[in-house]
Amino acid sequence: MTAALCGLVELHKERDMTYTAPQRPMARGRDFVVVDGAGTEVVLRSGGTYDGIHFDHVDFEFMVLADSSFVGCVFSDCLMPATEFSRCNFRGATFTACRMVGVSAVYSDFTGAVISETDVREGRFQNSDFTGAAMRMLDADWAQFDGACLTGAWIHGARMHGVSMTEAILDGACISGSNLEAARMNYLSARGVTFNNVTMPDVSAIDSSLEDASFLEVRSGNGLDLRGGNLTGAQFKRCEIYGAVLSGTNLTATTWELSNFYDSDFQGADLSDSSFRMVGLNECALLGAVFCETALSECRMRNLDFNGVLVINTIMDRCLIGQTTWSGVESQNLVKRDCSI
Repeated sequence: MTAALCGLVELHKERDMTYTAPQRPMARGRDFVVVDGAGTEVVLRSGGTYDGIHFDHVDFEFMVLADSSFVGCVFSDCLMPATEFSRCNFRGATFTACRMVGVSAVYSDFTGAVISETDVREGRFQNSDFTGAAMRMLDADWAQFDGACLTGAWIHGARMHGVSMTEAILDGACISGSNLEAARMNYLSARGVTFNNVTMPDVSAIDSSLEDASFLEVRSGNGLDLRGGNLTGAQFKRCEIYGAVLSGTNLTATTWELSNFYDSDFQGADLSDSSFRMVGLNECALLGAVFCETALSECRMRNLDFNGVLVINTIMDRCLIGQTTWSGVESQNLVKRDCSI
């Protein structure tokens, strides 16, 4: 055998050793048998304890493993479509490049888990605990996190179209570089949450608690609905938002910088003690809004109607005011400095 042919044979051997197809489990009655990353046979059943095991290229499809413990486990390139993991313990577990489409993991514990490059589309995670979890490059379209706790969680680079987070908890969480189009986040508790470089068109977060939230470089082509919520102390920086609904929202002590709002609804919103710097307000509805002890600096205000707006002890400094109607405004000590039309 020539040296070149020997080298080719060795290359094929190396490839055969490095490639592992998803491992189909063997069924034993109601149990399933797989081999873990160390080559040890593992019998899987509901209510079992499998802490610390490394599952590599294992096919869990349609398995029923509810009420089991997987603390500190590692799941690499595993298939988990429609797997039943309800009420399981995944504290500190790691999921890498797994396919979990349609998985059911309601009332489960993912505290401190690390989930990356994983497909959880249409997964059901209602009332589960993701406190301190790190999630990167997820495909979570239409996944359900209603009632889930994501306190302090970090979510980056995720696709979350149509995700449902009604009555979820995101206090102190950070969502960055992600797409939340058509997300349903009503009655959310998200104090101190950060949305950084996030796309949020047609997002509904009605009657939510977003005190001290940060909206940084948020983009919404239409319909970011925050009506009736509490956003005291929140900040909006470098945002481009069309059609936002902020009617009846508590926006006291908020900070607005380098942002543009188009065709947005601020009717009945309380903007007392707030600060606006280099913000564009274009064709926004203001009826019943309150500007008390509010400062507006270098803002661009076009096609606004201040009829029925309450303005008290407010300063407009070097603002560009165009095609704005002031008749019917209820003002007291409104100061305009170097403003132009």
